Amino acid sequence: MALYFDNRIQNLVPSSINNYAIWHPNFPLLAIAGYSQNKGIYVTIYDDHGQLIHDLKSHEVSIFQISSISWHPKLKLLIIGKDNGSIQIWTEDFERNEFTEVGAPHRDSITLLEWSQNGGRLVSADAAGSIVGWRVDNKGQLLIIFHHELQKSFTHITFKPIVFTPKNLNNEKIIADDNRSLNLFNNWRPRTAVQIPQFQKDNYAFFIGSLDGFIYYIDTKGHCKQVLNTGGITLCGLLHHQSRDSIVVMTEGFNVSQFQIDSFTGELTEMIKVKLSGKSNDFKVKNTLCWIGNNTLAILTGELSLRCWNLQNGNTYVLSPTMLTSENVSNFQEVYISFTFCKINQTLAAGTNLGTIHFWKREFLTCNNEYGWPFTPKSCTVDGTVKQLTWGGAFLRYPVFAANCVANVFIFHEQPMCAAYNEDICVSQVSPTKLIIEKENESSSLITDIQVQMLAINKIYVAVSSGKQVVTYSIHKSEVLHTLIEQSFQCDVEKILIYESTLIILTASLIQLRTIKGNVVQNLPILPEEGEPITMELTGQYLTVASLNGILKIWDLSKRLAKLHTRTLAVYDVIKDFAEIIEAKCNSDCRCVSITVATSNLLPSSILYIWDIEGDQIFEFDYAKLSENHQNYSEVISKSQGRFVVTHCWDVIDPRVLVCQTQTIPTYNVQNFCNPKRMSNVFKNVVLVSMFITPEHGITIHDYRSLEEFYCRLIEVKSPYIIVFDSEKEGHGSKLTKLFMREFEELGFCDETIKKAIMDFSFHISMDNTDEAFKSIKTIKNEAVWRSLAKICVKTKQLNMAVLCLGHMKCVRGTKAFRQSIINSNLNLETRIANLAVELGLYADAERLFREAGRLDLLGNFLETCNRHSEAITLAVNENKISEKLSYYNYAKMLEQQGNVEEAIKMYTKVNSDKFEISKLLFNQPKELHSYLAASNDK
Repeated sequence: MALYFDNRIQNLVPSSINNYAIWHPNFPLLAIAGYSQNKGIYVTIYDDHGQLIHDLKSHEVSIFQISSISWHPKLKLLIIGKDNGSIQIWTEDFERNEFTEVGAPHRDSITLLEWSQNGGRLVSADAAGSIVGWRVDNKGQLLIIFHHELQKSFTHITFKPIVFTPKNLNNEKIIADDNRSLNLFNNWRPRTAVQIPQFQKDNYAFFIGSLDGFIYYIDTKGHCKQVLNTGGITLCGLLHHQSRDSIVVMTEGFNVSQFQIDSFTGELTEMIKVKLSGKSNDFKVKNTLCWIGNNTLAILTGELSLRCWNLQNGNTYVLSPTMLTSENVSNFQEVYISFTFCKINQTLAAGTNLGTIHFWKREFLTCNNEYGWPFTPKSCTVDGTVKQLTWGGAFLRYPVFAANCVANVFIFHEQPMCAAYNEDICVSQVSPTKLIIEKENESSSLITDIQVQMLAINKIYVAVSSGKQVVTYSIHKSEVLHTLIEQSFQCDVEKILIYESTLIILTASLIQLRTIKGNVVQNLPILPEEGEPITMELTGQYLTVASLNGILKIWDLSKRLAKLHTRTLAVYDVIKDFAEIIEAKCNSDCRCVSITVATSNLLPSSILYIWDIEGDQIFEFDYAKLSENHQNYSEVISKSQGRFVVTHCWDVIDPRVLVCQTQTIPTYNVQNFCNPKRMSNVFKNVVLVSMFITPEHGITIHDYRSLEEFYCRLIEVKSPYIIVFDSEKEGHGSKLTKLFMREFEELGFCDETIKKAIMDFSFHISMDNTDEAFKSIKTIKNEAVWRSLAKICVKTKQLNMAVLCLGHMKCVRGTKAFRQSIINSNLNLETRIANLAVELGLYADAERLFREAGRLDLLGNFLETCNRHSEAITLAVNENKISEKLSYYNYAKMLEQQGNVEEAIKMYTKVNSDKFEISKLLFNQPKELHSYLAASNDK
């Protein structure tokens, strides 16, 4: 579950009015333009945390307000237009907080300031009909390219996007899949810079529309011509299609039209026109159209809902909040007046006149209707009318958006709930400022003074950070579990960990070791050619650090000062198609390091890499090909290709055990939404895969476990437990779940001797070393342990060991039946193991194994034995016709025994055995027998 952290920007001038708030497209810079009676006009620039960066000044002190503002799409260059027609420019290269006046031919209020896609052309327009085209020279000066006087008040403009060649064109599905694959990772976004050509193509042609419905086309050379006249109907929206040569025009009365563009002349030809239902309102909304997909528009209609129109198939649908207050439903007071869509996280945000912001997140790409946009139950409430919404922070880990409420501006950060588990104590987040600490079946709430974006814990301390500030607490348990604040200090934080009484803080450029009080103990040295550190993980006393340029280091923290434990590894030298390290962790004895990486396209790789430190070798395991190499797990794991290792954890006790959380990008069908069972299966793409990894044996898959909860996150492995955190778990209880490993599901918690023996047995069985497996468990007397080990033999298909386990269980009937199945030469391995699974009550495994063996007859018998006759009949009808009549007959016999005469007669009739069986069934019921014979067609 994602939380939205709101941060209200502190106005430098009290009682001011914020007219505009816009993010830079490529930098975390928010420009706010407004007016106050004391200061006049002002423009301030803030970072994504709301910290003031620049307070820009104008040369002239005038009463004219700012009427338009725009960022250059590539440069840190800001331009503003005023009511008197003047244009001013500021660029960070000037190294001063002052605007520079631009000699512009405008004499009226600047209504439009718009850049082309890559910033090669700027167009300004005023209320008197003057249109001016500009370009920026190398010194940051604006030069006029063309000037037209058209005597119209211009309100809308749209540039033609860059036309990609088919080779470089990414369709909507590919882009969305890339975004959703990144969204699987809670704490990673690529930081490797994408190489952008110094000179990029740009398209200078655009369409511009006036208030009274005239639309003009101006080509790349600045030539102007009128292409549409709405007959005086007010123009409300104008957008160019993102990938096609067409535009969308919206006029008063919710009339929306799509026009085909002549690529040479710019002439328009109407393709389709629709009239949408809606209500007029008193709010002057300039932007009523918004692209929310490659072919889909969202439209404001003056209601508490958004109308969506798919231009490709012509379908329309409505997005509305699922929960409405009785007041708003009865009085219709609340309406949407602003909205914005973020392509990066596929989130649509809409703000109302009463200060509520609702969210929809596009999850189901193939559903071109409202089902593809699940409503996010977490809404945001701010003071005042949400006049303007805008997304920003394209290169941040999570996009941010700003809400302009005129009197105040709010910055919202989206972030998943945080959780940490260490030394049998857990801390989890339930709100931006509230944490729950759990230890030994006790819990305690911790209310912080900061909005928590990251946290860390051990048995003594808990540390939280907002990204700019760190607060540490000590954990105490006298009568009740409680915390006491230790220290609060300012520090830029990317990630935080705790080792004993030392804070380990990852900043943008280095790693610091600090005391709990915040004093710097040591800065871990980094060479310039290594790049800044981007990720770090702590396993016991070993800190694994990865840098931007692919250098891996392991530090030993057990001494007073941290020291390198082993040689560094240049990952880019040993991994093909490498771009960036996502996660790297060493095991508890620091003999192996697990690594996940991003490839050259900056998307996660499906391969898990293991670095054997002593042997200096790399093992690989490709999860995308898991079903091909491991048939035992194909039914669950091979549902779809493209599986990623989202996160992974080494066992803190057993250095051989690694558990990986793997996920796929799910595919959806609109029909699933009408079938709850199908819908539940859609989300079963989260699989925990357990492995044994040693330098001597490499990587061996051990077990898998599919999770029902899509949003579960693996946070710790400590045998016999696998600990997961479910942020979507409802209720006030713990969001932490301890799952027993397969070997301990029946035993539960056990002493260290038995636990070690069972883990050794599992390891040797996975290596097909039955002799060592037996040695590790021969002293065990507990029958429950032997039963658990017998179940392991079902997974690993170890016949001889299974017989041994059954013998120690004193299961005479099971051992005898199983020995008979071994002697039977007609039974293959899977069938024999399936018989064992039946004896042990592993019915799901038995069903799977019978299918693998191709013994549908035995599968049918098994289903009938389990009183699942309807499934047995379905199997016979669809897959095993030779057993169809027998299945009906057996079902009829069961119904007869239950006294369900009517249904039994139907089943007997289907197998044509009614002459004898039904007469016998009704022998003691002469009236019913006479009625049946009278109605029978067989005379």
